[in-house]
Amino acid sequence: QRILGQRGARQQAVEETLDLALSDLKSLREYAAQTVAAAKQVATKGGSGEAAGVQQMLQDFGVVTDKGALVASGGKAREDVEEDVRRVCQAALEKRGGLGML
Repeated sequence: QRILGQRGARQQAVEETLDLALSDLKSLREYAAQTVAAAKQVATKGGSGEAAGVQQMLQDFGVVTDKGALVASGGKAREDVEEDVRRVCQAALEKRGGLGML
């Protein structure tokens, strides 16, 4: 009985951890998609004052290269979004000097 109780508690803890991790991943995907959309919108607006400020911010965070190219390619398939999340996170960490933390 006691062993079954311990096993059940461990399994519940693992399930809770996975639920949290998956919800974080889902949120990250959603934010990545929104970021890509915002970057595309800024890229098409060109050099207006507000767009230039947003463009600089996107460059500072590594979402857009210094030449104005998007780091992410977009797409609706799960694999496309996952690849964009990977690229955006990697670029942001490289830009911020945090890639060594991984």
